[in-house]
Formats: sequence, structure tokens, C-alpha cells
Amino acid sequence: MTMNRRNFIQQGTAAISALAAGGCACGTMRQASAPPLNWYDTPGVEPQSLSVSEKRVTIDLDLSPVLSEAGSAVNVIDAERDVQIIVVRPSEHEFCALRRYCTHGAQVLCYNPSRKVLQCNGYNHSIFSLSGDVVKGPAPKPLQRYPVALNGSKLEIEL
Repeated sequence: MTMNRRNFIQQGTAAISALAAGGCACGTMRQASAPPLNWYDTPGVEPQSLSVSEKRVTIDLDLSPVLSEAGSAVNVIDAERDVQIIVVRPSEHEFCALRRYCTHGAQVLCYNPSRKVLQCNGYNHSIFSLSGDVVKGPAPKPLQRYPVALNGSKLEIEL
């Protein structure tokens, strides 16, 4: 949709109506508005470090400089197998893997290393702990979490 004055006013009126009814206007202007602000950009995992099967994602940490330091995170995406995961390394020997979409409006989540939380990248409304629990809504439910094991330099994520 092209954003012109008329469309902007129509979308704004719909958003105000949703708020007045006690709802949330997050999705009201999504299609017509500018791309969402990325509070914390999470890079994709390096393709040479990734192996994806039906039941497991394996990341070779020796081939993934992005995950080499504590406080880092990567997105793992395999559309063919519907793999949409954010992998976080909050400390030297700790990794976690969670579904990378907010349970409120299905917006992409990003890792905030200073707060050690996942934040909704679309409107920054919902915040999740690294265990997947909702810290701040409006997200109605926790994130799906995946079991993670470190075998040598290989990070294995069970799907």
C-alpha cells in the first residue's frame, strides 16, 4: 500500500478506534507504516557454520564468529523446515534457543544484551526472559524454547 495523506489518516483513525475500544493498535498500521525500528539488530548465523536436519540444528562454533563472545545472538532460519530460532549466548558457557517471533503480534524478536532479554522488534511492547517467559506484555504466552547441548565446538539444538 502506498502511504499518502488519505491512507495515513485512515490508518491513524483505525488505530485510535482500536485503542478507544480497549484493544491494542499494534497491527493496525503495520502494513502501511515504515519498516519497524530495529532496537537491536540480530545477525543471521553464518551459513558455513550451520547444519539443519528434521530433528536438529547444529552450529559449528569454530565457524561462527558471531557467536564467539558472551552477549552475542544470531538468527537461524530455514524456511523449508519452518525453523525460526534466535540463539543467544548470554554468558561464556551458556546458550539458549527460542522461537524468534513475539507471541503477541508475530513480530521478530531481538536480543538486548545490556538487559539480557528478548524484545519485540516491531513496537518494543513485549519483553521475554531468556527462559521464554513474558516479562512485560501484551504478549499472551511464553516463547517456545528448544533444548540446547554443547558437544565440543558444536552447539546442538533439538527441534
